Amino acid sequence: GRPAEASAALARAVALAPEHAETWRALALAHHGAGDLAEAERTFRAALLRHPSHRGLRLGLAALLVNAGRHEEALAVYTALARDAPALAAVHVARGLLLHELGRRADAEAAFAQAARVAATEDERARYQRRLSDYRALRRRATGGPSSEPAGEERP
Repeated sequence: GRPAEASAALARAVALAPEHAETWRALALAHHGAGDLAEAERTFRAALLRHPSHRGLRLGLAALLVNAGRHEEALAVYTALARDAPALAAVHVARGLLLHELGRRADAEAAFAQAARVAATEDERARYQRRLSDYRALRRRATGGPSSEPAGEERP
């Protein structure tokens, strides 16, 4: 309800306990919620200097960059996170969506296929496989030919 007060309280909490990555994340999100995107980005980046492997901070920064239209920068964050946390299917999906937006359809398809391969549960894997099949079908219709499936990738 009162973003300025929340930001001030969270800034005090970060100053008292900078080792708590989630407090940094909450502060960045409070700045974002208050509409101060520049301060939200500065907070995410400062937090990542202290907590470089924190997934929530990295995902928050990537989302902020996407929303700011800075797609190449966001892609670099997602790509690094996919490399560092290869079993996190949601990162591959986010990366695939961004690659699609950038017009890199074959790379997007490969990212979606990776999400399906690393999905944590059978239900999640089946859902990603259905979405991948739908994406491939859309690509075939758009291009009038076969999708560019990665080598060794089986059709579902």
